[in-house]
This record gives sequence, structure tokens and C-alpha cells, in this order.
Amino acid sequence: MDPKITEKAWEPKLEEAILKKWDDEKLYDFKLQDENYTIDTPPHIHQEDHGILVQHHIMHKSI
Repeated sequence: MDPKITEKAWEPKLEEAILKKWDDEKLYDFKLQDENYTIDTPPHIHQEDHGILVQHHIMHKSI
């Protein structure tokens, strides 16, 4: 299988053509529809806080 990308480094000038195509075709324009929805990502849980959450869950589950 031959790789589809032959370049070894990214050429930032390529981005200009890509962004122009997106703008011309309005690929990322917001279109208000009847069923728009939002995906809300919860905040990151820091590792040191994780133990507290697990302990809290175990305590309340056993009650």
C-alpha cells in the first residue's frame, strides 16, 4: 500500500487554498434548522480529584 500523502512537511500555503474552498462552498456556515443540537463536553477531571469522586460515589452507593 502506497501512502496517499507524499509530502514530508506541512506547507502552510496549502491552508489558504483549503480555507478559500471552505468559504466558497460555505462548508462550515451555520444553518439554522428545526433540529439543531449541542454536544456539551464536561470539564476535565484532574487526576488528584478523581479519587475524591470515586470515594464519594462509593460512599453514596453503599447507603
